[in-house]
Amino acid sequence: MGAQGFSRIVLYSALAVSLAGCGGGGGTVATPENVQTGRLLDGPVCGVQYATPSWSGVTEFDGTFNYQEGEPVTFFIGDVVLGTARANRFVTPIDMVPGATNTADTTVINICRFLQSLDNDGDLGNGIVLPQGLEKELRGFSINFSDPAFDQNSEVLNMFDKLNSIPICDRKLFLVTDEYAKIHFEDTLIEIEGIRAEEEGRELTAAIVKPVGNAILIQGQSIPFEGWKIGGIAPYAYAWDIGDKTGFSSEEDPGLVSFYTTGNFPVVFTVTDADAATASDHRIVTVVTGAEYPVPGKDEPVRVHFCDTDPNITVSPDAEVRLKAEITMGNPPFYYFWHYPDTAICSFSEDPLDASFRFPSAGRYTVSIMVIDSWNQDDWTSTVQIIVK
Repeated sequence: MGAQGFSRIVLYSALAVSLAGCGGGGGTVATPENVQTGRLLDGPVCGVQYATPSWSGVTEFDGTFNYQEGEPVTFFIGDVVLGTARANRFVTPIDMVPGATNTADTTVINICRFLQSLDNDGDLGNGIVLPQGLEKELRGFSINFSDPAFDQNSEVLNMFDKLNSIPICDRKLFLVTDEYAKIHFEDTLIEIEGIRAEEEGRELTAAIVKPVGNAILIQGQSIPFEGWKIGGIAPYAYAWDIGDKTGFSSEEDPGLVSFYTTGNFPVVFTVTDADAATASDHRIVTVVTGAEYPVPGKDEPVRVHFCDTDPNITVSPDAEVRLKAEITMGNPPFYYFWHYPDTAICSFSEDPLDASFRFPSAGRYTVSIMVIDSWNQDDWTSTVQIIVK
């Protein structure tokens, strides 16, 4: 179960979709700066209400909730308060119980029993998903999770009687045993430690998530910037250099950035960890005038093609092949990607769509350029074959 659960937690993080029983998550209307994302875990737990000083909502399909660094978070369902913990990347019932360090704590296991017993389909392998409308039915209830005779607690018994009489879901709910709950929760803890150990053992890696590729935009337009890192040792420091503005931002996700001057702007995102290890990623942002590329008056699919070039080009080894691409339709900003073999020697001009290639060895090689526009994420790819002999 442990190996399956380990992948389960990671995959639920990647899915990040809403399930009907979970509502839509939620939170404040105005997004505070530096929002963090945590996960409530006994396996992923979906449908629990939460509140921090900045955020409130319902945990989503993968157990996620929003918070600001250093905030406390309280988890509850209706009037039943599970507990309060310091908000973090992972929060488990252990974190909600002051002084608790492991699964030997009665209150911890009773919280686990409570959550696992209320799973909508009874299959903990696909996460804990609470039934729709549960928060309404638990108004007026107050559960004492520290009760050593939890399975005889009158409030707990009354709660199950009420939920089964409705019924709240398609199966009969009952309180799982403490041993059953402990085994499942210990598997979850092993999975979390496995994730942490794997990440701590990884070499620090940084990537620019947004823009997704090198960008071309019209003077005055804005594009979002977002960084990502994994591995290394926390805490991390971030630095964005854009054009000649060194230290433009020290945030992992600077958000929208506007460009009012034409030209090519190198973008470098650097992450430094606690051991002074660094990793970086880069992009090029090219800003042109509206005269060079008028903004269309309506949505239209993007198109890109190579100018004055045959689809098959034959050259001798080390001969220069110049390829100039042109975008003729679509809605800027554009994101573009050149694809060519690792053995090719490539150089770019001031125009990012104008490149030269050399191929040292005989063979057949493919060079392509893909462009994505910003409105409907339309994309178009043009390809040429280079035959070297």
